[in-house]
Formats: sequence, C-alpha cells, structure tokens
Amino acid sequence: CALVVFRFHRFNELCARGTDFYGPFWIYATIVFSLAVSQNLFSLLTKPEHTRLVYTIDYVPKAFGIVYVFGVFVPVFFTFILKTMGTNISFLKTILIYGYSQCINIFLLLACAYPNSSSQSFFITWGAVQSSAFVYLCLKDELRNSEGSLQKVAIGVMSAIQFVLVIIYKRFFFGDLYKANYYA
Repeated sequence: CALVVFRFHRFNELCARGTDFYGPFWIYATIVFSLAVSQNLFSLLTKPEHTRLVYTIDYVPKAFGIVYVFGVFVPVFFTFILKTMGTNISFLKTILIYGYSQCINIFLLLACAYPNSSSQSFFITWGAVQSSAFVYLCLKDELRNSEGSLQKVAIGVMSAIQFVLVIIYKRFFFGDLYKANYYA
C-alpha cells in the first residue's frame, strides 16, 4: 500500500475488467480498526506510571460514520463535478479508485499512535497527498480528454476534499477528543 501511487497503471487494468465493492468496503473497515488500535496504543504510550490502561472503543461508531460517509460522499461529489465538466466517468469507477486510494491511510493512521502532534499531522497529511495522487494518476486520461481546465478543477476539488478529511481526522481522532484513557 505504501507504493500505491506507483501501481496506478496496473490498477487501471484491473479496474477495467470488473467492479467489486469488497475492496473499498474492507479498506474502510480496516481504517476504522486502525483508528481504534492507534487510539489504544496512544493511551498506552501516554499513560502515567502506576496507572492502569483502559481500552476503549467508544468512538468507533463515530469513526465508522466518518470513514464510510466520506467513502461514499467523496466519489459521488467528485463524479458529479467531473460529469458537469464533460467527462464520461462512471460512479463505480470513481468509488473504486477513491476506495483503493485510501489503503495507505491504514498504515499512516496506525503510525499516528505515536504521541506527537506534529508527527500525527504529517502522517495524516501524507496519506491525503498519496491518496490524491493515486486518484489523479488513475483518472488523468479521462481528465486530459475533457474540456480545458478540468484537470485544475479536479485537482482543486480533490485537494479541498482531502484537506477537509485531514482536519476531521486530526480534530476528532488526534486532537482534543483523542485523549488517553487510564485509571489511577
């Protein structure tokens, strides 16, 4: 997954053969699992001495909602923007490409367990950049074959959406709401 950007040609070949939603579904489920694991690892790494760690899954429904809403909303919105600009891309292809582009976030969200805000911001942002690059590389032929400034609009829209996702991940999972859990 870390080299997902370099495998986009092979992905386009595989995507052309058929559509399956199992991949994106399980990638999103694994991202939710990664958020749960990283939160508990964060708690373990930041707990004071002589305290007992309390494992928590209280925010998993919120993580599930955010990850899956973005997993459906982003491709629908992005496809709508592309279709209004004259492309002939299908929703199914966009949801597959966006879903598979998120696999890098599995590892980077696990790395966010490291209790350093700057590192967490870097990992989340790097995941957004890699995901956006994968989407762009997979769709660049469709973008080139369309009307004039579509590439710039598509890059701007995807960058804005990914920036919102970075803020949500940082705020809800690695910000004020992401606190260590332990008992004295």
